Amino acid sequence: MAEKTYPCDKWCDIANAVLCTAWKEVPGDEWRQRIPAVKSAMKEVAAAYKLSTKTGGPKFDTPARRMAYCALHLPSRARWVFDVLRDHEGLFKPLFAEGRTTDVWSIGGGPGSDLLGFFRRHAWWGLGSLKCYNFDREAGWAKCMATLQARVKASGVDASIELVAPSKEATNGIGDPRVILLSYVLSDVFYRDKEVGFRELAESILSKPKPGALVVFLDIARDETRAWSEERLARCGYAKVGGFDFNEKRLTDYQWGRSLGRFDKLLDLGWPHRDRVTFGLWRRMPTQQRKVRTEIGASV
Repeated sequence: MAEKTYPCDKWCDIANAVLCTAWKEVPGDEWRQRIPAVKSAMKEVAAAYKLSTKTGGPKFDTPARRMAYCALHLPSRARWVFDVLRDHEGLFKPLFAEGRTTDVWSIGGGPGSDLLGFFRRHAWWGLGSLKCYNFDREAGWAKCMATLQARVKASGVDASIELVAPSKEATNGIGDPRVILLSYVLSDVFYRDKEVGFRELAESILSKPKPGALVVFLDIARDETRAWSEERLARCGYAKVGGFDFNEKRLTDYQWGRSLGRFDKLLDLGWPHRDRVTFGLWRRMPTQQRKVRTEIGASV
């Protein structure tokens, strides 16, 4: 009897392929070096997120920490982006067209969890091709990006991905983005902004799109990150068209297990954890509407 398959299977398998790539980059023998190194890094990453309001979020400057992030967060954070596109399809779908290439930007996208979720929903539409840019300071994600691109193309989505070191000049010569993904990056860098200069850089990137572009903001449910996103996006000419302040989300056991594969037992990951998420969907307004909005705000 043939094994039963589900629509999510190939996307869970792509997530697993990215995990396998990150795993191979961790040096040493699997049992004596890799497993202890990644388990230790998982504790470091989890602790850094808990202390991020004081010390800033985790850094992903070692293969073990990058693998730890993939194991802890890649499957679920890909799913949350997919959910946004599914639930707001009427806003996203008109941005794409058959025979046209559409630019999608991911800010601080790491191993591509947000792009994976985006590709999964775009595959349902089958509208044109995608040119994606991941603006991330960590060059160590390059092999994960290459795996993601190869597997997504093999699944039938016409997409390219380029890993770009973020700077004010990085967007020069790059096409007009119709979608910007701002997913779980604030929680990583918000409290060490002086070190990375993220806020100024993000505002520069968010000012690039033409009217009608959409920004997806997803992050850990904290008042500070939500307030920052609302202030900066409004300043850059965006109006909120959807979202919620706090919501609790959890992957199904099946999707969690299929995505992790053997790493579930190797790393003693256990059941999928719950995420408390804050989410906002923003659209860039025409210049005249931005001017009117600014004048109204100034007169209050």
